[in-house]
Amino acid sequence: MGKSSAVFQQALACMDVDVIAIQEPPRAHSCRRLLSESATQDWALVVGKSPSRSAILLRKHISYTAIEGMSNLSDWSGVDIACGGKAETTTRILSGYCPSDGRITMEQCLDGVSQHVRGRRVLLCCDSNAWNNAWGSPPDGGSYQRRRGYVLEEWATGLDLHLLNDPDSPPTFRSHRTTLNNAAITSHIDVTFCSEALTRRLIHWRVNWDHPLSMISDHAAILLVLSAIPSAPVVPPWHNKGFFDADRFAEEVSGYFSDIREIDFSALHWDQVESVTETVSGKLKKLVEACRRPPRIPAGKPAWWTRELASLDDRV
Repeated sequence: MGKSSAVFQQALACMDVDVIAIQEPPRAHSCRRLLSESATQDWALVVGKSPSRSAILLRKHISYTAIEGMSNLSDWSGVDIACGGKAETTTRILSGYCPSDGRITMEQCLDGVSQHVRGRRVLLCCDSNAWNNAWGSPPDGGSYQRRRGYVLEEWATGLDLHLLNDPDSPPTFRSHRTTLNNAAITSHIDVTFCSEALTRRLIHWRVNWDHPLSMISDHAAILLVLSAIPSAPVVPPWHNKGFFDADRFAEEVSGYFSDIREIDFSALHWDQVESVTETVSGKLKKLVEACRRPPRIPAGKPAWWTRELASLDDRV
Protein backbone atom coordinates (compact mmCIF):
# COMPACT_ATOMS: atom_id res chain seq x y z
CA MET A 1 0.00 0.00 0.00
CA GLY A 2 1.30 3.43 -0.88
CA LYS A 3 1.49 6.52 1.30
CA SER A 4 -0.44 9.09 -0.70
CA SER A 5 -2.64 10.48 2.06
CA ALA A 6 -5.02 12.50 -0.10
CA VAL A 7 -5.66 9.68 -2.58
CA PHE A 8 -6.09 7.19 0.27
CA GLN A 9 -8.71 9.40 1.90
CA GLN A 10 -10.50 9.89 -1.41
CA ALA A 11 -10.50 6.14 -1.99
CA LEU A 12 -12.04 5.50 1.43
CA ALA A 13 -14.73 8.09 0.80
CA CYS A 14 -15.99 6.31 -2.32
CA MET A 15 -15.56 2.72 -1.13
CA ASP A 16 -18.63 0.51 -1.16
CA VAL A 17 -17.18 -2.19 1.10
CA ASP A 18 -17.46 -3.11 4.77
CA VAL A 19 -14.03 -4.60 5.53
CA ILE A 20 -10.57 -3.93 4.09
CA ALA A 21 -7.55 -6.14 4.79
CA ILE A 22 -4.36 -4.16 4.25
CA GLN A 23 -0.76 -5.30 4.03
CA GLU A 24 2.23 -2.96 4.50
CA PRO A 25 0.08 -0.04 5.69
CA PRO A 26 1.46 3.30 6.85
CA ARG A 27 2.41 3.37 10.51
CA ALA A 28 -0.47 3.00 12.94
CA HIS A 29 -0.45 6.64 14.03
CA SER A 30 -0.47 7.73 10.38
CA CYS A 31 -3.41 5.43 9.65
CA ARG A 32 -5.38 6.83 12.57
CA ARG A 33 -4.62 10.37 11.47
CA LEU A 34 -5.77 9.64 7.91
CA LEU A 35 -8.97 8.09 9.20
CA SER A 36 -9.68 10.98 11.56
CA GLU A 37 -9.14 13.48 8.75
CA SER A 38 -11.22 11.56 6.19
CA ALA A 39 -14.54 13.00 5.10
CA THR A 40 -16.67 10.14 6.39
CA GLN A 41 -14.81 9.19 9.58
CA ASP A 42 -16.76 5.95 9.80
CA TRP A 43 -13.86 3.49 9.78
CA ALA A 44 -12.39 1.55 12.71
CA LEU A 45 -8.75 0.39 12.60
CA VAL A 46 -7.27 -2.86 13.91
CA VAL A 47 -3.50 -3.28 13.71
CA GLY A 48 -0.95 -5.80 14.94
CA LYS A 49 2.11 -5.31 17.08
CA SER A 50 4.06 -2.16 16.23
CA PRO A 51 5.67 -1.73 13.78
CA SER A 52 2.72 -3.48 12.14
CA ARG A 53 2.88 -4.86 8.60
CA SER A 54 -0.85 -5.55 8.42
CA ALA A 55 -4.11 -3.87 9.34
CA ILE A 56 -7.86 -4.27 9.01
CA LEU A 57 -10.32 -1.46 8.41
CA LEU A 58 -13.98 -1.97 9.29
CA ARG A 59 -17.05 0.18 9.04
CA LYS A 60 -17.97 1.41 12.50
CA HIS A 61 -21.46 -0.06 12.28
CA ILE A 62 -19.94 -3.57 12.16
CA SER A 63 -19.70 -5.35 15.49
CA TYR A 64 -16.29 -6.94 15.82
CA THR A 65 -13.76 -8.18 18.36
CA ALA A 66 -10.01 -7.97 17.92
CA ILE A 67 -8.50 -11.46 18.28
CA GLU A 68 -6.66 -11.96 21.53
CA GLY A 69 -3.07 -13.07 21.09
CA MET A 70 -2.65 -11.68 17.58
CA SER A 71 -1.37 -8.37 18.88
CA ASN A 72 1.95 -10.16 19.49
CA LEU A 73 2.28 -11.02 15.80
CA SER A 74 3.66 -7.95 14.06
CA ASP A 75 2.87 -9.30 10.59
CA TRP A 76 -0.74 -10.31 11.28
CA SER A 77 -4.01 -8.70 12.32
CA GLY A 78 -7.32 -10.37 12.98
CA VAL A 79 -10.92 -9.72 13.94
CA ASP A 80 -14.00 -11.80 14.70
CA ILE A 81 -17.23 -10.56 13.15
CA ALA A 82 -20.52 -11.91 14.46
CA CYS A 83 -22.86 -12.80 11.61
CA GLY A 84 -26.44 -12.96 12.77
CA GLY A 85 -25.44 -12.60 16.41
CA LYS A 86 -24.59 -16.27 16.86
CA ALA A 87 -21.22 -17.48 18.08
CA GLU A 88 -21.26 -20.44 15.69
CA THR A 89 -21.61 -18.07 12.72
CA THR A 90 -18.72 -15.83 13.71
CA THR A 91 -16.38 -15.17 10.79
CA ARG A 92 -12.71 -14.60 11.49
CA ILE A 93 -10.80 -12.32 9.12
CA LEU A 94 -7.00 -12.38 9.10
CA SER A 95 -4.71 -9.97 7.29
CA GLY A 96 -1.07 -10.99 6.97
CA TYR A 97 2.22 -9.97 5.44
CA CYS A 98 4.96 -12.55 4.76
CA PRO A 99 8.23 -10.66 4.30
CA SER A 100 10.78 -11.99 1.83
CA ASP A 101 13.73 -9.88 2.96
CA GLY A 102 15.34 -12.76 4.83
CA ARG A 103 14.34 -11.33 8.20
CA ILE A 104 12.26 -14.44 8.90
CA THR A 105 11.41 -17.60 6.98
CA MET A 106 7.95 -18.47 5.69
CA GLU A 107 7.67 -21.09 8.42
CA GLN A 108 8.45 -18.48 11.06
CA CYS A 109 5.93 -16.07 9.55
CA LEU A 110 3.19 -18.70 9.77
CA ASP A 111 4.22 -19.86 13.22
CA GLY A 112 1.59 -18.88 15.75
CA VAL A 113 -1.11 -18.29 13.13
CA SER A 114 -2.35 -21.89 12.98
CA GLN A 115 -3.95 -21.70 16.42
CA HIS A 116 -6.08 -18.77 15.21
CA VAL A 117 -7.23 -20.67 12.12
CA ARG A 118 -7.85 -24.28 13.11
CA GLY A 119 -11.51 -25.21 13.55
CA ARG A 120 -12.88 -21.77 12.70
CA ARG A 121 -14.74 -20.01 9.90
CA VAL A 122 -11.81 -18.06 8.52
CA LEU A 123 -11.06 -15.70 5.67
CA LEU A 124 -7.30 -15.20 5.34
CA CYS A 125 -5.81 -12.51 3.09
CA CYS A 126 -2.05 -12.14 2.80
CA ASP A 127 0.75 -10.64 0.76
CA SER A 128 2.74 -13.86 0.60
CA ASN A 129 5.73 -12.77 -1.47
CA ALA A 130 5.60 -16.37 -2.69
CA TRP A 131 5.04 -18.03 -6.04
CA ASN A 132 2.90 -21.06 -6.77
CA ASN A 133 1.13 -22.36 -9.87
CA ALA A 134 -1.99 -22.81 -7.75
CA TRP A 135 -2.54 -19.04 -7.56
CA GLY A 136 -0.86 -17.89 -10.79
CA SER A 137 1.89 -18.77 -13.26
CA PRO A 138 5.21 -17.77 -11.65
CA PRO A 139 7.94 -15.96 -13.58
CA ASP A 140 11.03 -17.88 -14.58
CA GLY A 141 13.54 -18.63 -11.84
CA GLY A 142 12.80 -17.60 -8.29
CA SER A 143 13.55 -20.86 -6.49
CA TYR A 144 13.38 -18.98 -3.17
CA GLN A 145 9.89 -17.64 -3.90
CA ARG A 146 8.76 -21.03 -5.22
CA ARG A 147 9.86 -22.78 -2.04
CA ARG A 148 7.98 -20.20 0.01
CA GLY A 149 4.88 -20.87 -2.08
CA TYR A 150 5.19 -24.60 -1.47
CA VAL A 151 5.48 -24.05 2.29
CA LEU A 152 2.41 -21.78 2.31
CA GLU A 153 0.36 -24.23 0.23
CA GLU A 154 1.26 -27.16 2.48
CA TRP A 155 0.45 -25.12 5.58
CA ALA A 156 -2.96 -24.12 4.24
CA THR A 157 -3.75 -27.67 3.12
CA GLY A 158 -2.94 -28.97 6.59
CA LEU A 159 -5.52 -26.58 8.02
CA ASP A 160 -8.20 -27.49 5.43
CA LEU A 161 -8.13 -24.01 3.96
CA HIS A 162 -9.42 -23.52 0.42
CA LEU A 163 -7.63 -21.29 -2.08
CA LEU A 164 -9.90 -18.63 -3.60
CA ASN A 165 -7.43 -17.21 -6.14
CA ASP A 166 -8.17 -17.64 -9.82
CA PRO A 167 -4.83 -18.70 -11.38
CA ASP A 168 -5.93 -17.15 -14.68
CA SER A 169 -6.50 -13.74 -13.10
CA PRO A 170 -4.22 -10.76 -13.82
CA PRO A 171 -1.06 -10.52 -11.66
CA THR A 172 -1.69 -8.98 -8.27
CA PHE A 173 1.68 -7.19 -8.16
CA ARG A 174 3.30 -4.76 -10.60
CA SER A 175 6.73 -3.43 -9.75
CA HIS A 176 7.58 0.19 -10.43
CA ARG A 177 10.81 -1.13 -11.93
CA THR A 178 11.23 -2.85 -15.29
CA THR A 179 13.60 -5.44 -16.73
CA LEU A 180 16.59 -4.59 -18.93
CA ASN A 181 14.25 -4.98 -21.89
CA ASN A 182 11.79 -2.50 -20.34
CA ALA A 183 9.31 -5.30 -19.69
CA ALA A 184 7.00 -5.00 -16.72
CA ILE A 185 7.84 -7.04 -13.62
CA THR A 186 4.65 -8.71 -12.41
CA SER A 187 3.70 -11.69 -10.27
CA HIS A 188 0.86 -13.34 -8.38
CA ILE A 189 1.78 -13.02 -4.72
CA ASP A 190 -1.42 -11.91 -2.97
CA VAL A 191 -3.29 -14.97 -1.75
CA THR A 192 -6.75 -15.51 -0.28
CA PHE A 193 -7.77 -18.63 1.63
CA CYS A 194 -10.96 -19.53 3.44
CA SER A 195 -12.35 -22.39 5.48
CA GLU A 196 -14.72 -24.85 3.84
CA ALA A 197 -17.74 -23.35 5.58
CA LEU A 198 -17.22 -20.08 3.69
CA THR A 199 -16.78 -21.59 0.23
CA ARG A 200 -20.57 -21.86 -0.12
CA ARG A 201 -20.89 -18.15 0.60
CA LEU A 202 -18.44 -16.96 -2.06
CA ILE A 203 -20.03 -14.85 -4.79
CA HIS A 204 -16.86 -13.71 -6.50
CA TRP A 205 -13.13 -13.10 -6.09
CA ARG A 206 -11.62 -10.60 -8.50
CA VAL A 207 -8.37 -8.70 -9.09
CA ASN A 208 -9.24 -5.07 -9.90
CA TRP A 209 -6.46 -2.78 -11.09
CA ASP A 210 -9.02 -0.01 -11.76
CA HIS A 211 -10.06 0.22 -8.12
CA PRO A 212 -9.16 3.47 -6.31
CA LEU A 213 -6.95 1.62 -3.81
CA SER A 214 -4.93 0.17 -6.70
CA MET A 215 -3.95 3.72 -7.66
CA ILE A 216 -1.85 4.16 -4.52
CA SER A 217 -0.07 0.82 -4.47
CA ASP A 218 1.99 -1.54 -6.57
CA HIS A 219 -0.55 -4.23 -5.59
CA ALA A 220 -4.01 -4.57 -7.06
CA ALA A 221 -7.12 -4.36 -4.93
CA ILE A 222 -8.73 -7.76 -4.61
CA LEU A 223 -12.50 -7.62 -4.29
CA LEU A 224 -14.17 -10.45 -2.44
CA VAL A 225 -17.93 -10.75 -1.97
CA LEU A 226 -19.47 -13.22 0.47
CA SER A 227 -23.18 -13.89 0.71
CA ALA A 228 -24.98 -13.74 4.04
CA ILE A 229 -26.88 -16.85 2.98
CA PRO A 230 -24.90 -19.97 2.00
CA SER A 231 -25.71 -21.61 -1.29
CA ALA A 232 -27.38 -24.99 -1.19
CA PRO A 233 -24.93 -27.89 -1.03
CA VAL A 234 -24.53 -29.83 -4.25
CA VAL A 235 -25.94 -33.30 -3.62
CA PRO A 236 -25.06 -35.88 -6.29
CA PRO A 237 -28.00 -37.91 -7.57
CA TRP A 238 -26.48 -41.11 -6.21
CA HIS A 239 -26.20 -39.78 -2.64
CA ASN A 240 -27.64 -42.26 -0.13
CA LYS A 241 -28.78 -44.54 -2.95
CA GLY A 242 -26.70 -47.54 -1.93
CA PHE A 243 -23.67 -49.28 -3.41
CA PHE A 244 -23.32 -49.10 -7.20
CA ASP A 245 -21.90 -52.17 -8.97
CA ALA A 246 -19.86 -50.48 -11.70
CA ASP A 247 -18.52 -53.75 -13.12
CA ARG A 248 -21.99 -55.17 -13.63
CA PHE A 249 -23.17 -51.90 -15.14
CA ALA A 250 -20.31 -51.88 -17.66
CA GLU A 251 -21.09 -55.47 -18.63
CA GLU A 252 -24.82 -54.79 -19.04
CA VAL A 253 -24.25 -51.62 -21.06
CA SER A 254 -21.77 -53.35 -23.34
CA GLY A 255 -24.27 -56.11 -24.04
CA TYR A 256 -27.12 -53.69 -24.61
CA PHE A 257 -25.30 -51.43 -27.04
CA SER A 258 -24.05 -54.39 -29.03
CA ASP A 259 -27.71 -54.96 -29.97
CA ILE A 260 -28.20 -51.46 -31.44
CA ARG A 261 -24.89 -51.05 -33.25
CA GLU A 262 -26.48 -52.25 -36.46
CA ILE A 263 -28.78 -49.22 -36.60
CA ASP A 264 -27.84 -46.71 -39.28
CA PHE A 265 -28.46 -43.50 -37.36
CA SER A 266 -27.64 -41.33 -40.39
CA ALA A 267 -30.69 -42.74 -42.16
CA LEU A 268 -33.13 -42.10 -39.33
CA HIS A 269 -35.73 -39.36 -39.42
CA TRP A 270 -35.85 -36.87 -36.54
CA ASP A 271 -38.83 -38.53 -34.90
CA GLN A 272 -37.00 -41.85 -35.07
CA VAL A 273 -33.91 -40.30 -33.48
CA GLU A 274 -36.05 -38.99 -30.62
CA SER A 275 -37.63 -42.42 -30.16
CA VAL A 276 -34.26 -44.20 -30.07
CA THR A 277 -32.89 -41.59 -27.64
CA GLU A 278 -35.81 -42.07 -25.27
CA THR A 279 -35.44 -45.83 -25.48
CA VAL A 280 -31.71 -45.70 -24.72
CA SER A 281 -32.23 -43.24 -21.82
CA GLY A 282 -34.95 -45.41 -20.33
CA LYS A 283 -32.83 -48.53 -20.65
CA LEU A 284 -29.83 -46.83 -18.99
CA LYS A 285 -32.02 -45.65 -16.11
CA LYS A 286 -33.25 -49.19 -15.54
CA LEU A 287 -29.70 -50.54 -15.71
CA VAL A 288 -28.56 -48.04 -13.08
CA GLU A 289 -31.35 -49.11 -10.73
CA ALA A 290 -30.66 -52.80 -11.40
CA CYS A 291 -26.95 -52.39 -10.66
CA ARG A 292 -27.48 -50.47 -7.42
CA ARG A 293 -27.53 -52.36 -4.18
CA PRO A 294 -29.88 -50.64 -1.71
CA PRO A 295 -28.31 -49.19 1.43
CA ARG A 296 -28.14 -51.53 4.35
CA ILE A 297 -30.70 -50.99 7.09
CA PRO A 298 -29.45 -52.00 10.53
CA ALA A 299 -31.41 -54.90 11.86
CA GLY A 300 -33.63 -54.14 14.81
CA LYS A 301 -33.42 -55.90 18.13
CA PRO A 302 -35.44 -59.13 18.32
CA ALA A 303 -38.59 -59.18 20.41
CA TRP A 304 -36.94 -61.23 23.16
CA TRP A 305 -34.04 -58.75 23.64
CA THR A 306 -34.04 -57.10 27.06
CA ARG A 307 -31.97 -54.55 28.92
CA GLU A 308 -30.60 -57.33 31.13
CA LEU A 309 -29.24 -59.12 28.09
CA ALA A 310 -27.77 -55.86 26.81
CA SER A 311 -25.92 -55.36 30.10
CA LEU A 312 -24.58 -58.91 29.92
CA ASP A 313 -23.43 -58.27 26.35
CA ASP A 314 -21.43 -55.26 27.57
CA ARG A 315 -19.64 -57.41 30.13
CA VAL A 316 -18.45 -60.01 27.64
